[in-house]
Amino acid sequence: MRLSELMCVKEKMGRFLKFCIVGASAILVNMGLLFFLTEIVGLFYLFSAVLSYVVAILYKFVLCELLVFRDIVRSTEWIGWRVLKFNIASAVTMVIYLVILWFLTGVFNIYYMLSAFIGIVLTTLLRYILSITWVWRQLDKSK
Repeated sequence: MRLSELMCVKEKMGRFLKFCIVGASAILVNMGLLFFLTEIVGLFYLFSAVLSYVVAILYKFVLCELLVFRDIVRSTEWIGWRVLKFNIASAVTMVIYLVILWFLTGVFNIYYMLSAFIGIVLTTLLRYILSITWVWRQLDKSK
């Protein structure tokens, strides 16, 4: 493997690690709000899950823009498009997350907080793939 290929792998792994760190902090936001809305406010856990997921989406977008993907050239793309694409990608992963949450909690009677955590972890790779291939796709600098 050439040095340039090793540097590329190192850069990609570093970006994925940053994405996971941002995601881990978003888990705290999501899970904290999920618990608060369900246990303190008294909302149904699936409704709380949607609200807490939406808040975490906004939180993740800002941190991804500032920390994870800040080095990618975006001179031809307006931030509004990235916000829209991130929200669409997040809606896709949210549907999968909610199905996992409902299935584990409703069918297997697993505590909703554990089910939510499992759902978040299981959708992380898909969220990352959508982020690097669509939302923050690296633009061709030669054009």
